[in-house]
Amino acid sequence: YYDNGQLKNSWSYKEGERDGLYKNYHENGQLSGEGFMKNGEPDGRWDYYHENGRLKSKSFFKDEERDGPYKSYHENGKLEYKGSYKNGKKIGQWNKYYTNGKLESKKKW
Repeated sequence: YYDNGQLKNSWSYKEGERDGLYKNYHENGQLSGEGFMKNGEPDGRWDYYHENGRLKSKSFFKDEERDGPYKSYHENGKLEYKGSYKNGKKIGQWNKYYTNGKLESKKKW
């Protein structure tokens, strides 16, 4: 818990390791992030949120590394980055967007 009494995070354990749904919260009580843990490591889809409650990023984990599509968003809800990971490394084309949603740049990895 935070000093103000708000819940900071919650998770469950299995055989001494974090396992199952994991959630953490901003000090204002808004959800900060949620995803699944397996044997103490992130596994599957993870979503993170801005303090205003809007989605901040969406990514996937496999074998402790980011793996799969990735998107992040500005606080106004507009797309910020779009790309993919493989074994924790950026791959393919990544697009970056201005806060108004217009394409700012493209980069190949």
